[in-house]
Amino acid sequence: LPRQYRPKLEKGEEPFPSMSHVSVTILSTTPSVEALSQAIEMAMDTHPLLRSHVEGDGEPDERIDLFQMVRRGESNPCTFVAPNEKTFTSKDVLRVVDVDGADTDALTKSWQDNFSTDIDDGSWYKIANKGPLWRLTLHRLNNGDQCALVFASNHAISDQGSVNMLMDQLIADVASIEENGTILNKAASREMP
Repeated sequence: LPRQYRPKLEKGEEPFPSMSHVSVTILSTTPSVEALSQAIEMAMDTHPLLRSHVEGDGEPDERIDLFQMVRRGESNPCTFVAPNEKTFTSKDVLRVVDVDGADTDALTKSWQDNFSTDIDDGSWYKIANKGPLWRLTLHRLNNGDQCALVFASNHAISDQGSVNMLMDQLIADVASIEENGTILNKAASREMP
């Protein structure tokens, strides 16, 4: 997605990195991958930005000042598109990392390494016109105790308040699936913001 001004690619300057948003949630027990996958599918049904991609390059027709920051015209604006039929599923956004060891220090190191990488490297979602623009990584210990969920996305689709609400929904849905075999209190579907 474009920034207010762009580097001079023709002069060999590097393109700007995408802006990533990363958050971690620590759970006292590890959910099943199947329950987590079902909860993710439900979340994508509920929240259009989780199944969206970007159309348009967002570049202006002309940059009209010395620093190339003032923009005139936008013939191909960036638009978030969330098709009703899914173009990707939980298999495209959920990664599972089995942590070597059974202690919380090993778990902490695993999710912190993932966090550090994802905050600086958004290369995995560079194809914004295809999606997905987010992923969830489950870091789990061999003994089934504590786990960590690392949510990473292009910052254009999330902020921390939204991530908190999404994680609350995912965890509640996972608990319901594991206890009742289904989601008893389904979230209301949202419109594209």
